[in-house]
Amino acid sequence: MPHPRTSRPNAEDFWETGLVIMGRNNARATEKTLTAHFISFFGCEPTFILILWFLLDRSGWLKYQKTVEARHLLWTLHFLKVYSTERVSAIAVKCDEKTF
Repeated sequence: MPHPRTSRPNAEDFWETGLVIMGRNNARATEKTLTAHFISFFGCEPTFILILWFLLDRSGWLKYQKTVEARHLLWTLHFLKVYSTERVSAIAVKCDEKTF
């Protein structure tokens, strides 16, 4: 039986991971601008993504998905926001198609 997840991401984890995925982790933009870009890319703020993660955890789904990380939820949200092909989405989040 899989072991329960030992660490849970927080909103800051989703923020930092999202900025890396977007390629904006070293940007000189204001926080307001970065937040607008984050919402445009993923569809909502990190706090709401954390709530979604909590709901997935509460449902028991994450308990059996030991390899799911914060970045995977961000990739999913980006895919749902843009709904492009796997190839284009994989390029956008900087991974190969098989991983995506």
